[in-house]
Amino acid sequence: NDGGFGAVYASGFHQTRPLSLMPSAARARISAIRAGDSGLKTTAAAKAALRRQLLAARQARPAAARERDGQRLAAHALAALPPAAHSVTLYVPMDTEPDTRPLLDALRARGVRVLLPVLLPDNDLDWALYEGWQALVPGRWGLREPGGPRLGVEAARAADAVLVPALAVDR
Repeated sequence: NDGGFGAVYASGFHQTRPLSLMPSAARARISAIRAGDSGLKTTAAAKAALRRQLLAARQARPAAARERDGQRLAAHALAALPPAAHSVTLYVPMDTEPDTRPLLDALRARGVRVLLPVLLPDNDLDWALYEGWQALVPGRWGLREPGGPRLGVEAARAADAVLVPALAVDR
């Protein structure tokens, strides 16, 4: 799995958690970018090349592997969340992103209030409660989102933890 998630806790403590080890080629590429020794003329070009490489590797992963990644994501996130976290923002995966369904359902089963983003026409995010996978409806750009009432763009501020997708996490 080349992906991970970043967590921002309400206390202001920021933490990035890798889900698994990155492929050694990707780790080497990140080290080269940091050292300015990537063979590319700019850091932006090096990052773009790494992003393409990681997306291609993620797209090549079989569905069964992505399902296992989702189970590992859930186990890792549940262990990492503060026990006092009663409200969490999360996301519904797109395409080949790690499956968040096990985590969504585990949090909901624990009684955690799970907020999912709803993309607004101006590309800002509104938020709505996760009420189960079957309650998700098609949204803009092929995204799945909650069909229930919108809670407003400020709703995420009240979350105890914010979990966001990340293509690559090296620390």
